[in-house]
Amino acid sequence: MNRATWSKPTSPEEAYRRAGGRAKYNAKRFDAAFERRQQLLVMLRHKAPRRGDLVHLARSLGVSKATICRDVALLRMSKSLGPADPTFADLMREMKRIGFH
Repeated sequence: MNRATWSKPTSPEEAYRRAGGRAKYNAKRFDAAFERRQQLLVMLRHKAPRRGDLVHLARSLGVSKATICRDVALLRMSKSLGPADPTFADLMREMKRIGFH
């Protein structure tokens, strides 16, 4: 879409199709993020992280280091994975102790 056609009115049908496409795309991204966080949790439980492991985790999951940092932060804040899971709580304490943010 270019600037000349940007302000042209769209039909309701086209707007519905676009909205449906966005919803489908966002659902795929949500599912992929959920799956990635589950894999990350399994990987973190398997091996206690050390400095420099973020890059390895990011490469193995096919995402950036920043994405892994955000995922770890979300897992830390998750009430379903925090206090209810003693392994996860121990892991988070160890991550904090060694400076893994």
